[in-house]
Amino acid sequence: VGQALATTDTAKQAEFYAKAQQQITADSAVIPVYEKAYVLGASAKLHGVSFAEQTFPTFYDAWLAK
Repeated sequence: VGQALATTDTAKQAEFYAKAQQQITADSAVIPVYEKAYVLGASAKLHGVSFAEQTFPTFYDAWLAK
């Protein structure tokens, strides 16, 4: 990138930036991201269950009716 900034030749700048982009892409880490499916069976007596952003149930305010 320093070489691209040092020249006023736009063709050379494009070449330097292309090489930089290729190097950045080659060195970058890839982390696969997916949403896990979650199945929850519950009774009509169950109240207050909520779901977090990752689709996991939160039972903090859960309660059972009699």
